[in-house]
Amino acid sequence: MKKLAIALVALAVSTLTPALAEVKLSAVKPQEACVGDRVNISGSGFNPNAYSNTVMFGAINAQVLFVTPTGIDVRVPNVPMGANNITVVVGRDKSNAVPIKIFAYPEISGLSLSSVTPGMEFTISGKNFSPKASDNKVTVDGTTVQVTSASQNSLTVLVPETISYRLGVPVQVQVGTVKSRERMNIDVQLRTY
Repeated sequence: MKKLAIALVALAVSTLTPALAEVKLSAVKPQEACVGDRVNISGSGFNPNAYSNTVMFGAINAQVLFVTPTGIDVRVPNVPMGANNITVVVGRDKSNAVPIKIFAYPEISGLSLSSVTPGMEFTISGKNFSPKASDNKVTVDGTTVQVTSASQNSLTVLVPETISYRLGVPVQVQVGTVKSRERMNIDVQLRTY
């Protein structure tokens, strides 16, 4: 008799409890971020209770900040730089993966020269630069300059011939979509012949 009662209760619960929708991810914005940044994962099948959604960057849990029926905002956990996959687990249902690229903020610690003329090269020292020159974007007074060589700790750039004379011109580095938080200044002098 007890077994029959348990079976009836289980049947009633399974009949009355709505089935959870399959968890599906469609996108992450932004697609490139840094550790500690807030990102939005769009999709469906999320639980309205933030604590009932487990968001994973690879094997690392992310802090869930906000949930809607079509999105979850999370803080990027301390994960390795480069390509990572995000998944969401709700109950026993695990989503498909969406890719995200993780960068560290590039940091500028110094410039090899305090003053340059058009056509000169100078070196920016710091950290979290890409060793692939084309992944780094350097601006001098808002003008993109050519990166001629790169490592994780230094970038050598060529001042364009078309840049204008000015003192205290800002230099900034961007890796992927991530800009350095700080800038350094350099003087652009007139070339003397």
